[in-house]
Amino acid sequence: MRRFLAVSMVVGFAFLALACSESTSDSAAFEGGPGMLYFYSPDCPVCQGMKPIVDALEHKYADGFKFVRVNVETDRGKERARAHGLIGQPAYLFFDGSNRQVRRLMGAHSQATLEQAIEQTLQGE
Repeated sequence: MRRFLAVSMVVGFAFLALACSESTSDSAAFEGGPGMLYFYSPDCPVCQGMKPIVDALEHKYADGFKFVRVNVETDRGKERARAHGLIGQPAYLFFDGSNRQVRRLMGAHSQATLEQAIEQTLQGE
């Protein structure tokens, strides 16, 4: 039993280290500027409802804010979602110009709410 617990702890710490490194590599996508990781599933009705809103915001902020879409139905997308501790979608993770996650939102939101989060990220709030 002790051996099982020791192995479990080692595996757990290895997973935690992988999760931390995944978060760092995701935030590197925003090097040189702020941005948002948008986690979605093509089969999720809420995600499909959010698509036009995210599309409109991506178009509006094309020059100063980066958008990275992560499909959680792919193996890589599942890994990235797990690394950020996400258990549902849609999810929006906001990163500042220093590549630090500064806020996160989950579920359906109005365009105004997401735009406010983008503006706060751009202003360093």
